[in-house]
Amino acid sequence: MSTARVFIRLSFLLLATLVVFNSCSDKGTGSGGNNPPPTSTRYRLTDFAGTWDYHILNSGSTDAGNFWAYGTWEIDTIGNVTALPQTASNGDNEPNCDGCVLLIDSVTGVVTIQQIEDFHAVMGKSKNIMVGAATGDGGNHALLVLSKRGQVTFGVPDLAGTWDFHGLCAGYPPAWSGWAYGKGHITGGGELIFDSIIRSNQDEAVPLPSTVTITPAGVVDIGHGIMNSDKNLIVHTMSDGGGGYSLGAFTKRISSFDLADLAGTWMVHGLVSGNTPDSGDWIGWNRFTLAIGSNGGMTITSFRDSDGDTTVPQGSFYATVTPPGIMTFGYFHGAIAEGSELFVGVEPADGGGYELVIGLKR
Repeated sequence: MSTARVFIRLSFLLLATLVVFNSCSDKGTGSGGNNPPPTSTRYRLTDFAGTWDYHILNSGSTDAGNFWAYGTWEIDTIGNVTALPQTASNGDNEPNCDGCVLLIDSVTGVVTIQQIEDFHAVMGKSKNIMVGAATGDGGNHALLVLSKRGQVTFGVPDLAGTWDFHGLCAGYPPAWSGWAYGKGHITGGGELIFDSIIRSNQDEAVPLPSTVTITPAGVVDIGHGIMNSDKNLIVHTMSDGGGGYSLGAFTKRISSFDLADLAGTWMVHGLVSGNTPDSGDWIGWNRFTLAIGSNGGMTITSFRDSDGDTTVPQGSFYATVTPPGIMTFGYFHGAIAEGSELFVGVEPADGGGYELVIGLKR
């Protein structure tokens, strides 16, 4: 059984400020459950139309293969992409995927790109978020999140509330790799105060309070972040003080959540970082379809990783979800965003690496 198989079999699943990631480092991954109810959401090419902001983390087996990028796509009503110049930690600021053509499955919401064979993403039911994975020209592996701009404006009061955060750092030794998760709250004046944090190297030092700002367009100054139009998610990229590169997400805490709310079909994308090529450990992305029953039972019904392995992991397990929407099983820790369309979490990957996963409900 390959390392990729092992890491998915055990427990599958998806930041905080620079201080959070200054000492991110650990291992994991999984599946089992009841048949979910069918989805009634239908997708069309016209659902692409608009302005999309993306954040990407690349994980690779060379120093050049680890970097972040963010930018903007303008997409028309038939899926044609006009890409603006991006900002990338490796200095590659050319437009990313300019001229690409997107396609979407009307039933599943699965998104593909004509020019990129192994690009795979899924659009959320709200039709204002896409999450996907792909392999780059240099063999590096990428996880990306795209948020569609809506007819909304943002202000500091939108930041107020309790937020859960999960993030992944990717870096080539001696740069630091690892994950972090925790909880914090932002006051009505924009002060970010961390209540708790756990890093993969067991460092639980809580960062000092800091002030966060947001522009009317939703740009948040945690590294470079974007708040989605539902105002329940902030995705960001930043360079870690230990030489690594990070992708993270703040999810607004739910006031009340029941396990049965998980029931349905979820499309999950994950990225593993931190392993070195001479260790024999696995680096890459994976994607799978997850059926969750009303009792929390989970079953993986389809699977593929960046090596091309499509063997569906066997076995079953059950998730535990607390009323605020914190999901746990095995070594996995995740949070369900307000609105119950998305979860994000981290876990140790088998062989000493680190994994971030993001799931979208169909």
